[in-house]
Amino acid sequence: MANLCVVGAGYWGKNLVRTFHDLGALYAVCDVNPATLRAFEEPYPDARLLPDIRRALEDGRIDAVAIASPAVLHFELAKQALEAGKHVFCEKPLALRASEGRELCDLADRYGRVLQVGHLLEYHPAVEAMAALVASGELGELWYAWSNRLKFGKFRTEENVLWSFAPHDIAILNAVLGRTPARVNAFSQTCLTAGVVDVALARLEYADGLRAHIHVNWLNPFPERKVAVVGSARMAVFDDLAQGAQLQVFETNLRRDGNLPVAQPIHGKAIETPGEPPLQAECRQFLDCVERGVRPRTDGESALNVLRVLEACQKSMDADGSTVEVPIV
Repeated sequence: MANLCVVGAGYWGKNLVRTFHDLGALYAVCDVNPATLRAFEEPYPDARLLPDIRRALEDGRIDAVAIASPAVLHFELAKQALEAGKHVFCEKPLALRASEGRELCDLADRYGRVLQVGHLLEYHPAVEAMAALVASGELGELWYAWSNRLKFGKFRTEENVLWSFAPHDIAILNAVLGRTPARVNAFSQTCLTAGVVDVALARLEYADGLRAHIHVNWLNPFPERKVAVVGSARMAVFDDLAQGAQLQVFETNLRRDGNLPVAQPIHGKAIETPGEPPLQAECRQFLDCVERGVRPRTDGESALNVLRVLEACQKSMDADGSTVEVPIV
């Protein structure tokens, strides 16, 4: 089992600390905030507490690091870790520029290290089941897809709502649809902090003509985390906040009155999707890939595809919604 250090143990990092500890891999916790580190003394007495990532990178007993720092630091910390010979698990987004993501992928290949990115929901059993439905053709001809990620807070100033929320949605759509958009249009609204977008709407268009849209918003009065894929035969909806079954499938129940399509009553069928919690599955896969020297599902190249779409959406927002081609990096 690899010895792992979690770098950044705050809002989300503490969950990585707990999970890697439960999997038997936690060796150290690193955070620049002394109070944050002290909070881990009692629950994790065997873990080394490090105030500086250099201590972790210089420690030959540490095989891997899991980075959960603010997004603006992801590229530099991941680069330092790869150059120090560590395997890297990095929370999303991998970087804030596709060119930086490309550099990290190349470094991982050069040093023969595992690079995995925390696109958590790709490990959700309901998302895996939705992808299987699409791949099997059970939904029929795909018509369109959409994803909403809405809530009130947690507001950020170092990254906007697109870069904070949409990596999840783009990663899910890439995985479920089995393709990456060719071009995008995106629109945004800033309300709270100058220069920091609070609401974003993105339209994604694929090379085969399929379209999807993403709505991310941290100024919504109620939370919503849903993804839907609509086909000619059936419609699948993943509701991350649902109590009970989180995946439902509806028949696309239509009849024709001449040339007029008429909707018929539809009833959803709940699809049970048992499996281990996504975070545990994600962390377990990272450790297994380090052990076996293989690529994870959400490797650097997968994350680079997400970055390409994010960067194109940002360029479109900056250009008042103009169409932007998704580049190949």
